[in-house]
Amino acid sequence: MPLQSLTKRWPDYYTQGALELTSAEDVQRFARYLDRYEDEENGRQSAQTNEGEDTDDSEDEDGYCSAESTPGTPSRSSSPESIHNRTPSPSAGPSRSHLRSLTLAIPPSELTEAFPTQALAQILSSPHESLTSLRIAHTEALLARDLTLLLTLAHATCNLTHLTASELGPRACELLRNMQCRLVEVELTFDDAWVAAVCGATPAGSEPHPTAAHQYAFVPALPNGKSSGLPTPAPTPATTPSATATFHERTSLPLPDPLPLLAHSMETLRVLRASNAVFVAVADTLRYPAVRELRLRLVGVPIVTALVHAFPGVQKLYVYTPYDGCAWSGAAPLPGIDATREANRTSQMYSSFSPMLRVSGFAPGLYAMGLTCPVEHLEVGNVAPRLWVGAGTAPGTRERKPTGFGATVDISGGVGVNEAEMVRRIVADTRPPTVGFTLGRGWWAPKTHARLSASRKGKRGPENETEALRAMFDPGEEGSASGWAGVRALVVRVEEAGTWPAVTRDLGAMLTPLADALATFVLRWDRTSVPFDRVPPDEDEPQQSAGGPTWLRTEALARQLAEDLPALRYVCAEVVRGVPALVSRTSSGRGTPRPPRSIWSTEARDGVAEAVSSALKGKSPLGSPALAGKASVQFATAPPPTVVERRFWRVERPAAGEEGKPGWLCLDALDKEMGARVLRDEGLGFEDRVRY
Repeated sequence: MPLQSLTKRWPDYYTQGALELTSAEDVQRFARYLDRYEDEENGRQSAQTNEGEDTDDSEDEDGYCSAESTPGTPSRSSSPESIHNRTPSPSAGPSRSHLRSLTLAIPPSELTEAFPTQALAQILSSPHESLTSLRIAHTEALLARDLTLLLTLAHATCNLTHLTASELGPRACELLRNMQCRLVEVELTFDDAWVAAVCGATPAGSEPHPTAAHQYAFVPALPNGKSSGLPTPAPTPATTPSATATFHERTSLPLPDPLPLLAHSMETLRVLRASNAVFVAVADTLRYPAVRELRLRLVGVPIVTALVHAFPGVQKLYVYTPYDGCAWSGAAPLPGIDATREANRTSQMYSSFSPMLRVSGFAPGLYAMGLTCPVEHLEVGNVAPRLWVGAGTAPGTRERKPTGFGATVDISGGVGVNEAEMVRRIVADTRPPTVGFTLGRGWWAPKTHARLSASRKGKRGPENETEALRAMFDPGEEGSASGWAGVRALVVRVEEAGTWPAVTRDLGAMLTPLADALATFVLRWDRTSVPFDRVPPDEDEPQQSAGGPTWLRTEALARQLAEDLPALRYVCAEVVRGVPALVSRTSSGRGTPRPPRSIWSTEARDGVAEAVSSALKGKSPLGSPALAGKASVQFATAPPPTVVERRFWRVERPAAGEEGKPGWLCLDALDKEMGARVLRDEGLGFEDRVRY
């Protein structure tokens, strides 16, 4: 394969040392290039040998025997050096050692009998001393094609530092175990079907796997054994036997537990991202002291004991647990969330995490983990309204909530049904100076509450929901809300279809208990689904100004917060709203707001589509009525445009006035660069970093 064609097909190969193979054809082409390069390399070495033997010849003979006429030397026009001179930037020259990042993204549909397995093995077995990053998609399917690839990959990654592998199964686990490299950053995603089979569970809507044997990995024993009735482990995690060994004895199947699989990188691993994983192995020989960042999507009960023992120095933790919806349907449901929390808190009496920089997750999962270590930044995603017991169910009756994959979680009674209360207790446990959370839809939705109230006993109105929000900051129970006293920065993200007066009133009431400590408040309000932004009701008509309908109201909100919170220094607000609706004028001259499907009228959309079709007609096979139809569909389905209003203020408070009265208050508007610097210095941001 010519070098110029290689550079054209993989432009990042010589500029960044990156190669991506996505098909059998790619594998064959690159293997042919390696063959040709090896032949040309041998030719160059032969030419250099011949030149060394002719050093005693005359200068005329030396001048005559050029590289072009030397036997065994490739011609100048086809040599890699000459082709290299015509390529943009091969500073190091063509070399197999130039490869630094390799991506194998070959779909299972390509892994047929005709797949060039030997060619792929040749590529992997070539000496790639500079290869430090490897990404493998569909790992289990690739290794199942030929088991020789397992050993080839294991021996070809001796200098690897970054590994990303998806759809891992038993063969892929064997590959990880046999690697001899010292990894620094790892991202693993275990295959859904295999994890369901190993954990004795089945994805919702599927038949049980024939090899499904036990619930040990799916619902392992909690640290104190109360919730599931399994044997109680020793109180100190260092003396607890490895759960993986016990599982091997019972089922002879590996676990999707990264701890024993990455034992070769215990001293060097710093970042671990694992999805569909369990962490149950606790042993003195499995400790990762250098790990500083964990991003975990767990399929088993979150056991803090295993994490504390394996990762004592972690600084950043993101966790997504079955209590948040990450689970499978199995024979036995998950233990109650309160029992899990109690067990985890009890286990941390012996050993806990050191102070962490950032903890992120959803309220149920973080509540179940019961972390007791200090946290600098706490991020909670999508706090949902209170879950109510169904119609005809007496208070206190046990009820189970279906998770995302069909499993059930006990949510009955107590704090297990109130995510706002969970957030309050999480803050009390970790005492973070910076907190951020997102209020999902349903908190200010009167119509939704009215429909739900009709099918349930008792009242459920918007006032009941917002009272739960106020209770999140209210120290009603002794010690349960003391953590808010030290919160200096708060980020609230609202994704709600509520009116401006109602939402801003409730936000002000929520923040009142933080008046003596809160210095920075950040609000992001996504109002793209708010009806009055497109059809303003009479009681909520926005004020018109040069900056937009919400410009003056946003500044008024900032001023009200500054007056109610004496310690407040910075207010940052971002309001995302839709473009106001088009108004249809009647014969009487009165306007009737109507929300259009898109900003394009039917006539304009058809005209643009026709113009595009006419312009391209005859120049390309795409210039046909099909293109016009496609353009019409795109215009018809185009989402309405949005307007983003982002403003920053610094609150200036001069000395107090006469007789102890507070002095005047000034809102100093900051430009976007200065506002972004304030957020960056505090480690804050408008975007939601916790997503499903």
